[in-house]
Amino acid sequence: IFNVLEGMIERPILLFQGGPTYHIFNNCAIFLAHIINRLHADGFSNEFSRAQFCAALNVYNGARMVLGKHRGRLPARSRCHELPPPSVPAVNNGGAVIDLGNVALCPSRNCQDCVDPGIPATDAAKRAASKSYDRSNWQRSESEKEFDANDRALLSVLSRIIAQEDC
Repeated sequence: IFNVLEGMIERPILLFQGGPTYHIFNNCAIFLAHIINRLHADGFSNEFSRAQFCAALNVYNGARMVLGKHRGRLPARSRCHELPPPSVPAVNNGGAVIDLGNVALCPSRNCQDCVDPGIPATDAAKRAASKSYDRSNWQRSESEKEFDANDRALLSVLSRIIAQEDC
């Protein structure tokens, strides 16, 4: 996970590849957040575990910044879930370093499993429906509807031309 995220931080152009690359990087960051929370919960028994925790937190923060900037450039319906910042007050009160409980989930079921592994799919769907992303963003825009209408008109003209040639 470290190598993947460090590579993405060094070469953010990788986020613009086609396919699920952006979602994969985002899910790697979520898995790293789970690891950071587990490292913090286990405590720091030696310098190695403390150094491992600090390195993981630095990589997470760098990945969060790069992915956040990329997420802002995407249309709302293409965005993956957001990455929450580390919370210092929660750490002082014995809570998780990175609270994944209030993350607005991506509509992709694969991404939902990464954020909350172990909850049933029906609960994840309910949680995704109740979160802050706007369902209207997932509907097609007027220009997309207009484009479809123009496509239908073009197809009907083409079918009439073809039908006339067949006669």
